[in-house]
Amino acid sequence: MLSSLVRRAAPKTGRGSKRVSPARFRFHWEALEDRCVPALLTVTSANDNISEAGTLRYAIANADSGDTVVFAPAVSHITLTSGELLLDQDITIQGTEEAPLVISGAGASRIFEIAPTTHVLLAHLGITSGNGVANNPAGNAGYDGQGGGILNFGTVDIRTCKLWGNTTASGGGAIFNNYGLTTVSGSTLSGNVAHQLFNSDFFGGGAIDNEYGTVSVDGCTITDNWSRVNGGGVWNSGGAVTITDCVLRDNVAGGGVGGAVVNNLGPMTITGTKILNNSAGIHAGGVWNYYGDVVVSDSVFRANVAGESGGAIASESGEITVLGSVFKGNTAGSGGGAIFNSHGLTTVSGSTLSGNVAHQLFNSDFFGGGAIDNEYGTVSVDDCTIADNWSRVNGGGVWNSAGTVTITDSVLRGNVAAAGVGGAVVNNAGPLTITGTKVIGNSAAGHAGGVWNYYGTVNVWGSVFRGNTAGDSGGAIASESGTLTVISSRFIENTAANNGGAIFGSHSSISVQDSVLKRNAAGMSGGALFNFEGELHVGGSIFQDNVPDDIGGIYVDDGGNIFS
Repeated sequence: MLSSLVRRAAPKTGRGSKRVSPARFRFHWEALEDRCVPALLTVTSANDNISEAGTLRYAIANADSGDTVVFAPAVSHITLTSGELLLDQDITIQGTEEAPLVISGAGASRIFEIAPTTHVLLAHLGITSGNGVANNPAGNAGYDGQGGGILNFGTVDIRTCKLWGNTTASGGGAIFNNYGLTTVSGSTLSGNVAHQLFNSDFFGGGAIDNEYGTVSVDGCTITDNWSRVNGGGVWNSGGAVTITDCVLRDNVAGGGVGGAVVNNLGPMTITGTKILNNSAGIHAGGVWNYYGDVVVSDSVFRANVAGESGGAIASESGEITVLGSVFKGNTAGSGGGAIFNSHGLTTVSGSTLSGNVAHQLFNSDFFGGGAIDNEYGTVSVDDCTIADNWSRVNGGGVWNSAGTVTITDSVLRGNVAAAGVGGAVVNNAGPLTITGTKVIGNSAAGHAGGVWNYYGTVNVWGSVFRGNTAGDSGGAIASESGTLTVISSRFIENTAANNGGAIFGSHSSISVQDSVLKRNAAGMSGGALFNFEGELHVGGSIFQDNVPDDIGGIYVDDGGNIFS
């Protein structure tokens, strides 16, 4: 290498003038540092022998950092007989798109372990029959039982691969990511198993287990994976997971939570993804969130099943944000056919929740909600349609117990509380605000075809209640020992078999201001409004064509009343 150029001054002439002479250069040479051009190594043998040139194990052992390993056309399937393959320097291993190379662990070892600080690209490979053990002395025995197909401590990019039929005694049937970075794109993960025989509260994921690392899954299919306890598809603990444009289908968390996904203490983003037919023995047939932060957008949750609560999503003391998504035909054995929120914050915006079911097979007095169950948390519903959901007992659409619920600019239609109260909504000992919302054609076998309020506070602003039906009292709204304020709203053609065709109050404080109550009907008294032993304030409102008419359709029994 040319080091420097040296120019000498020209001698002066006798007359003191300068004479220009050609520059003289002195050359210095320096040695170049050692450089190694990345090599293309071709595997020509399906044997598994580190001392045999042409085998995959030999190529990995003799590769330099940055090399690429490819496979001769004659090599299509390799069965490992000498334990896992340790990747401890940067390397690319790739088959061809037309004929992906299949590597099998034969149920005796995992396929790959990736060391810390190492960057690996795996492309067009089939990874199967791996078992999460490290019986290769080069492997990390401290992680026996984790990662049936791949155990990653570094950075791995998995492109257009298929990982199937891998198993592990603990977590990550296909992939276990430990403080590393794993990217999976255009790939299929199917039929992988996490037995979770130990530490089932800390590890999981029939397909993927992420522990304090970062995992990105894009354009993948995660299907038919199984975990004995938690996280049938994906498990995240303390790390960050992004799932984009994927399908998670038919994954099972046999005895625990999160049929498709568990998010434990970390951020998770799910975008443009279909979560279908997954199931969990306890909570969250689709996604379980525990003290984490989950954002779901433009996604579909359909036909997921939870043995207890949250057919599609269940969250405990975390935060859920749902944007522009669809929840259809999900089922919970207890409450929250679509969404269950406990002690956390759930926001649902621009979404549709329809045809979801809460069977309420146990604790029916404490849980409910064909679509949403909120327990001691905060739920905000904005610009949503909650339609045709069903609860076996209470809260056909939404159930709130001692939490805070806000419903704005939404439609609640055709929801059913089959054997209880609150066809559209149950509010139990909490504040509920309904603004700019249409509550239409809901029904309850007992009180409140629309909204049931029990020892809570309900505020209704600028909303419409139409065609709701109660088998007992309060065709649109019924309140027991609570507070109900109605402002600038309309109650039309609601029906109650007993009292209060539109509104029924017992031991409650009720205020109806600047509203219209028209063509409501009660089988007994108070075609529009029935108040029993409570305060009633009515002002600036119109009562018309209610049956029975009573006094303008209002029946008052032993209460303090003000009419203006």
